[in-house]
Amino acid sequence: MSSIVGMKVIQATTATAGAAGTTAINGAAVDLSGWDEIMILVPFGTIVSGAATSIKWQEGATSSPTTDVLGTNMTVLDTEDDTTKCLRIIKPRSQYGRVVVSRATQNATVGAIYYILRGGSTQPATDGSTVVQETHVSPAAGTA
Repeated sequence: MSSIVGMKVIQATTATAGAAGTTAINGAAVDLSGWDEIMILVPFGTIVSGAATSIKWQEGATSSPTTDVLGTNMTVLDTEDDTTKCLRIIKPRSQYGRVVVSRATQNATVGAIYYILRGGSTQPATDGSTVVQETHVSPAAGTA
């Protein structure tokens, strides 16, 4: 199914990959060619007291990006249970990128992570294969 014009949604990780743990979670690499912006949504569940958790963005010229992007490291406090962190990259400099969630010391639970690409020059864009979308334009009130 096509996404909204100028926008694309991709699932970067599964909820299963983010089960309570202390190992890093590497998001799928995404091709940013033709896109002006990417928004990364990282939802958290339970974070055990003392957990050392953070999010960062990596980029690269190949589909295996590993270079950290300056200033993108976001600390996640162990008191931020049931919150969602949003990291935005406007005008990415490399063709490929991925999110990395670092977890250490104590368990942190992470939900499925999503990339939302905006400002696409190729239309229509197609959402990722694990995303199902409905679009409603000016819908009337009534039974859903």
